Amino acid sequence: RWAQEEAARLHVKLGQAEARRLVEVAGPEQRSILTELEKLAVYKGGGKVEMEDIEEVCWVSPEVKVWDLTDALGGKDRAGTFRNLEELMVERGSPSPVFFAVSMHLRRLHEVVAAAERGEDPLKAAAALGLKPFPAKKIARQSQDFTASGLKKAIAVLAELDADLKGRDDLRPDLAFERAMARSSTAKLLSVTL
Repeated sequence: RWAQEEAARLHVKLGQAEARRLVEVAGPEQRSILTELEKLAVYKGGGKVEMEDIEEVCWVSPEVKVWDLTDALGGKDRAGTFRNLEELMVERGSPSPVFFAVSMHLRRLHEVVAAAERGEDPLKAAAALGLKPFPAKKIARQSQDFTASGLKKAIAVLAELDADLKGRDDLRPDLAFERAMARSSTAKLLSVTL
């Protein structure tokens, strides 16, 4: 709601779906959202902001791309998985920070999924990890696409990748990462629930 009010103040109209996507893209911090709204207002010069405008103009934070990568994994979208991985690698400049971000996210997701499988509320489990409300809701929603055993296997693949990135394998680091994501994106490995 706040994003829509700020958009109106800037003389652009932002629908509910567009506001949600803007928050997904910019991240949960109001300053980042406001910056992207200001860019959209200049770009549009007034009128209604469309989804295409957000995708065209707004900067997607690397943190958000990790969420998009996980969405792609959960949705069995191999092309989306590799597109998001490539964008992360380009933005971060090396596989190490991408590895850290993806590993941390999958570990958090595993905690939430495991809690849900024990009958606990996934949103409460996410909040217990110290996540702010928006990321907690997002990870709780993502938890519906995975099983704890599947995520445990994906985390094991990432442990193997860690060894590869530290020199166990002669494969270029970016290719080692892509190979690990290919292994993690298989439905059999992730045990994605449908």
